[in-house]
Amino acid sequence: MSNPVTVSSLTPTVARRLWLLLLSVVLLGECSTVYYKTM
Repeated sequence: MSNPVTVSSLTPTVARRLWLLLLSVVLLGECSTVYYKTM
């Protein structure tokens, strides 16, 4: 029997990597939007 994957079952390093990935995507999206607005 395999348990469903939940946030609490993830290791702290995996959770941290997911948050960093999400944050970097948001920041890159914002930076490109600001860049194109200034151009």
